[in-house]
Amino acid sequence: MEGLSIILSVNSFIITMIILSYYLNNSSNKGIYFGVRIPQKYQGENEIKRLEKNYKKNVIYLFSILTVIINLIIIFNLKSSEFVISMIMIISVVSMLLAHSILFVIYYKKVKLLKEINNWNYKTNNVVVIDTTLRKPKKNEKYKALNEKIFLIPIIIPISTLILTVSRKEYFVSEDLYKIYKTPIYGIILCIIMFILTKITLSSKVDLNSGSIQTAVKRKKKFKRVISIFLFIAEIETILLYSVIQIGVVYNFNSMPIENLINIVILVSMLIFILIFIIIGQGGRNIKEDTENDDLYKNDDDKWILGMFYYNKNDPAFMVEKRVGIGSTINFANKKAVIIFILLIALIIIFSIRDLKFSS
Repeated sequence: MEGLSIILSVNSFIITMIILSYYLNNSSNKGIYFGVRIPQKYQGENEIKRLEKNYKKNVIYLFSILTVIINLIIIFNLKSSEFVISMIMIISVVSMLLAHSILFVIYYKKVKLLKEINNWNYKTNNVVVIDTTLRKPKKNEKYKALNEKIFLIPIIIPISTLILTVSRKEYFVSEDLYKIYKTPIYGIILCIIMFILTKITLSSKVDLNSGSIQTAVKRKKKFKRVISIFLFIAEIETILLYSVIQIGVVYNFNSMPIENLINIVILVSMLIFILIFIIIGQGGRNIKEDTENDDLYKNDDDKWILGMFYYNKNDPAFMVEKRVGIGSTINFANKKAVIIFILLIALIIIFSIRDLKFSS
């Protein structure tokens, strides 16, 4: 891996983490501040504003220090083996994620204590909202997410590259079979996983615990459309990158310039979508509508461990909308969801270890 490519890759992740951490509350669900649900009439309190301002300062300080340390370590190890570089990159990613999580938990506890001390709560009648168009939109729906079946179309590309590779197998007699076939196989697996994840994500339980009923439903529909478009573009870009890498292997030419170009396109599109998600917020939180009352408020903080992990034995849902950040998360009280989550992580670890062993 080229030195410039390594530095760009790591710093792209760092920039992404800084942006997401800095605008944490902007990208969280409506009425959520550091993982704690605050009623609408208390959201403008000075205590919350001061905490958020202090949090943003700490994000800049902490991530600036980490950025300098990580870049210095990488620069002094650019001539090391690919295995060492890979380990440095993994440790860098884990460090950034840990820093983000620790800082978040600190401010989660502060806001939770603030809510309890000031009794920022009020009782409302429990409201049950049933809107089947959120999971299964009508044909004439104005704001409709992409059909999950579309995510299977790109599978044609890795299948084609796999067939091409097999047709030229006589050129790879002395090569490691894993090295030759892994990229198109990864592409096929990626398409299947994207299809399953999109199907689960778009049909997962949504958060309708803050705002008015009509505006909440409308926001969710708009958000689902945006996130489905983002996932499809991300899938296409990744599959194209895999295909270029594989064609380079099959025909034995330097595909690095094309790979770098695609990586730049991926980085730019990712940053654009991150900015879009910050602007609209999780679940369309920041999308302005005509009516903005709080008839859906329900204090459900006890269902979220540290404001991040959803745990509700009384909820059969497999996945739910994330409270903080973009996307969905599993219900950790659902045994099937936990098993699938563990299996997915195990597969990622197994493939990563296999790649690291091969590169060493």
